[in-house]
Amino acid sequence: MARKAYVIDGKVIKHWLIDNDMTRSQLAAEAGISGSTLTHAINDGRNCGIDVLLNLSRAMDVRPWDLVREMGPVGGNR
Repeated sequence: MARKAYVIDGKVIKHWLIDNDMTRSQLAAEAGISGSTLTHAINDGRNCGIDVLLNLSRAMDVRPWDLVREMGPVGGNR
């Protein structure tokens, strides 16, 4: 059975920033990550580690699974 892959959903972060009147720089500082890491997470969440996800979820006060979306199946049969 193929495993599911999940990525950080940049749209969720963008909407959160607007709703909370916060800049990317402010969120990055609050999450303890660099601005470039946050930009990467928003634009291409595939290669972000669990640490980035957890730091963002803490800074945004949301559950980690609210920041991800399913990308689809990966891998082969197991």
